[in-house]
Amino acid sequence: MATTLLDTTNFPIYAINILSEDHFVVAGGGGASKTGIPNAFAFYRICKDGKKLKAVKIHQHEAHKQAIMNMDVNLKHKTFAAGMDNFCRLYRFSIEDKKRKESIESKVTVKESACQETAVGGDDDDAEYQKCVRFSLDGDLIATASSEGQVKILKHPDLSVVHDIKAHKTDIDEIDFHPNSKKFVTVSRDGTAYLWNTDSGKRDIQLHFSAGHEDENIFRFRNCKFSLNMDKKESYLYTTHVQAKFTKNSPKLPNYLVSWDMKKCIPKMYVAIKKHVITQLAVSPNGRYIALGTADGSILVYIAWNLKLLREIPEVHNIFVTGLAFLPETKTIYDDLKLDVALLSVSVDNTCHLTTVARRSEYSFSFLLFAFVSLICLLFFIMAHYDINL
Repeated sequence: MATTLLDTTNFPIYAINILSEDHFVVAGGGGASKTGIPNAFAFYRICKDGKKLKAVKIHQHEAHKQAIMNMDVNLKHKTFAAGMDNFCRLYRFSIEDKKRKESIESKVTVKESACQETAVGGDDDDAEYQKCVRFSLDGDLIATASSEGQVKILKHPDLSVVHDIKAHKTDIDEIDFHPNSKKFVTVSRDGTAYLWNTDSGKRDIQLHFSAGHEDENIFRFRNCKFSLNMDKKESYLYTTHVQAKFTKNSPKLPNYLVSWDMKKCIPKMYVAIKKHVITQLAVSPNGRYIALGTADGSILVYIAWNLKLLREIPEVHNIFVTGLAFLPETKTIYDDLKLDVALLSVSVDNTCHLTTVARRSEYSFSFLLFAFVSLICLLFFIMAHYDINL
């Protein structure tokens, strides 16, 4: 297990996305106030540095007067969508790396290609804004969700509105498409979570979770992520749940990570997180690992199929985690460095960190212990059978 500080930016970071096997982008900013803090996208190249990985900043693109609060990438069309106040802005990008003897020279171009208002803005502090954004896996649609519970499904690349849905009563914390792009899920601060039909824009079903309590309003949904497990070729949904209401006398309850049976739309498995408040959720591209970011800057990594805790890394950041992204399983990461997990994390503390987990043994500790005990028993059996005295 190792955690490395990759870079400290000159702006607070709110979002991170993978652009290729070797590149990623972070985004954030200081907003409209004239504090000298830019609103920007920073591009990085990941490269091997001996027995470690490092990141080299190759470009910083300063944006409009609004901070970039949320972002998602369409790798197929080399575009990314960014939430900036009450607008969704679409950017095209290209990255060209050229080897120059012992170094690599990178050329990055970024150009805004479309813009759509996704929330009713304003000048006051209570103005509605875009809370989250997500591309469908086929790259044809973009889902946006607002601080007032509004969902807009936009057509890529012109950002024309396909559906405009009043989905929840208040903030939508996260939205995500099913891998088949035919459904999407929303989770809200109002405590509800819904599964929607992409074609019709109609609600299919409400999801329920109570962690065994009679009152399911004790917890609220916080994060949601669909995943396609590359080993089983099956789709999964993972959600996180935090305590819904706090009072002076209310007991402190654990948070939960939940895996869902999507055929029945019911919780399949869940695990309690007792020491942390969850802020972020990510699933690895191969579907094998889940990462959680917390309010105290810690990171938890779980095995997806059984929700067993693989690693807990306390206080990677000195404030809450705002974004997580797994690096793809490349030859460098898996074979050369022998890593199971390479995870990027960002925070409003202006830092980007890399957390790695070394490849686990081919055999579990339980199996090795069983094999050792079996070997001892076999040895004693042979000694007794042949009357061998030591």
